[in-house]
Amino acid sequence: MSEVLLTNRRWNETIVVPSSKALAHRAIICAGLSETPLENLRIRGGLSDDLLVTAAAVAKFHSGADVDFGESGSSLRFLVPVFAALGKRMRFTGGERLSERPIAPLLSELARHGVRISAERLPFEISGNLDGGEFVLPGNVSSQFVTGLLLALPLTEKGGVVRLSSPLESKPYVDMTVQILSKFGVAVEAGEDFWRVPPSSRYCRRDDVLEIEGDWSSAAFPMVAAAIGSEAIAVGGLKEDSLQGDRRIADLLVQFGAHVDFHDGMCVVSRGSLRAFGDIDVHDMPDSVPALAVLAGVSEGVTRFTHCGRLRLKESDRLEAVRSMIVALGGRATACGDALEVHGVERYAGGIVDGCNDHRIVMAAAAAACASSGCVRSIGGEAVSKSWKNFWQETGAK
Repeated sequence: MSEVLLTNRRWNETIVVPSSKALAHRAIICAGLSETPLENLRIRGGLSDDLLVTAAAVAKFHSGADVDFGESGSSLRFLVPVFAALGKRMRFTGGERLSERPIAPLLSELARHGVRISAERLPFEISGNLDGGEFVLPGNVSSQFVTGLLLALPLTEKGGVVRLSSPLESKPYVDMTVQILSKFGVAVEAGEDFWRVPPSSRYCRRDDVLEIEGDWSSAAFPMVAAAIGSEAIAVGGLKEDSLQGDRRIADLLVQFGAHVDFHDGMCVVSRGSLRAFGDIDVHDMPDSVPALAVLAGVSEGVTRFTHCGRLRLKESDRLEAVRSMIVALGGRATACGDALEVHGVERYAGGIVDGCNDHRIVMAAAAAACASSGCVRSIGGEAVSKSWKNFWQETGAK
């Protein structure tokens, strides 16, 4: 893995973030199921590594060829139910870390509805046809299980309902699924703890251009870089009233004391007097924790991030990776259970960060360099391409 020297404490003054990876995954799948040309999706920044995995899998909807999901958890959890509903006999493989990430609750529900599955983790094969009906899933493991079924149910004759056996975390992601499905003609009835896809549902082809809005989870990094650095950054491509849970990053920056202004389609962030303000529940925005932790690390006082447990099941044990990053840079942080506690210091000292092959850790280290008295080195800088293909060039972060 490469080592990136992050000496640039001044990022580009204007940064346009790529399209939302979460929305783009969903749109690419819906386009494939509705025979909408992929060119009709306007995805800013091109296809990141994860989106390339989804696009390659979608291209196999009618071939029955094996699918390698790499390290893309979204692709795996969204597409296995879809292939099952298409009645394909398929073999699925993936990277080492992906094989460790949870999928058994989803596979169990597929097996209850007519799908034969050879194993509970990658690699495995499926055969048979997914039948509609009632599906029951835990809400505290991954909202992606719900999304995968909602994408698949319009392909079944009788549709179905997805119910929760425990409270849902990251609900905004399911809201985004419902939003994208509606743009392809599928109307989902949503209740407090269920989603119903009517039996008459069908995907409709789109012949117009669907623009995928900017990614708030990616925007967190330049926004934090501006909040802790010496220069304002204007972040473009964002929808101010977005359904994305990470939209909350703007409000949290203000609470920390940074200046945030929306005007002319840009979100302009600059440094203020930074101070912790208490606990932050991140159950609806876990992807922003690495960036927020960097911000908390140079804010006066103590910040405690709660409901972080699912971060241990990401591309890395992201909770431990964030803690290690803060400490490696001369900050103070502890992780216990599903919580992360960060004690603010005046500045980071600099140091070497193990990116853990995790795009969000590498980007967070880049942001931390903006408030570091010494150089920051990040191992595995190429990991950023998982979500932001041209991160280094478009941000000027090195």
